[in-house]
Amino acid sequence: MKRRQVVKLLSLLSVAANPLVFAQTSPVSRSVKSRDGTRIAYAIAGASAGPTLVLLHGLMGNRQSWYTSGYVAALAEQYRLILVDMRGHGDSEGPTDPAVYSYVNLTADIAAVVEQECETPPTLWGYSAGGGLAMACVAHYPHLYSKAIVGGSYRAAVGFPAGSTDGMVANARRIAAMAKLPAAEIPANMRNQNIAAVAAFLEKGSYFDAEVQAKLKQFSKPVLLYLGAEDAAQLHMQEKAIGRNITEFFTDLAYVELPGTLTHGQAFERADLVLPYAVPFLTQQKTNQ
Repeated sequence: MKRRQVVKLLSLLSVAANPLVFAQTSPVSRSVKSRDGTRIAYAIAGASAGPTLVLLHGLMGNRQSWYTSGYVAALAEQYRLILVDMRGHGDSEGPTDPAVYSYVNLTADIAAVVEQECETPPTLWGYSAGGGLAMACVAHYPHLYSKAIVGGSYRAAVGFPAGSTDGMVANARRIAAMAKLPAAEIPANMRNQNIAAVAAFLEKGSYFDAEVQAKLKQFSKPVLLYLGAEDAAQLHMQEKAIGRNITEFFTDLAYVELPGTLTHGQAFERADLVLPYAVPFLTQQKTNQ
């Protein structure tokens, strides 16, 4: 097997200007029906004639997350942004059967948006659960995307250590049980969620999908994977435990560990630390055609 080279990118942009100072309002929601009939909501922002980025939020987030963390303000002048609510989140429909949250369905959701809105392949950018979905999207639909940025996620490629799935499924079912609680007893961070849908999403996502892993190598275009220190440490332990390396699954990978000691959440919230790596990746041309 060809050895994959991991590239440690240097920070190429000044982080003196903090994009978080800009406040923007999400545009009007659009929607498309996915292959199984589920309605997927999204919105479009930014430069109408710029290169297109499709943005996928994390678990229990929605498309507004990209505004509140400063990405839209920083990217809107040069890029056309398609901000998607994954099924079970935001304005998208939220079925409660875990089976419908398979990567086959989730990737078809994003493909439906891309096919409706994009004349040429866009860059796909996802974080956390959205990052895992981004990996699955380029595995199942490699022709639809020109590049991918994956933040805070790697399990779609590497897999799960033995014995970890049962605990994750149990956690998903504990979340599902919250839907039956009186409103006052529901944790504050869950009150605006479709709890049963989020739990179903999490339960299905707790099972490793080997088909995604097998298909990832078909995506030969550039991928940027970035992690905060907490996630990076977990990745290295997981790789050691199951004998697989993330670099085995990509033909053109740039890997970044963000500076500082960022937690999983901070590695999304700190757009000022992420963008100095993401923007050069977006603008560079692939040379090894």
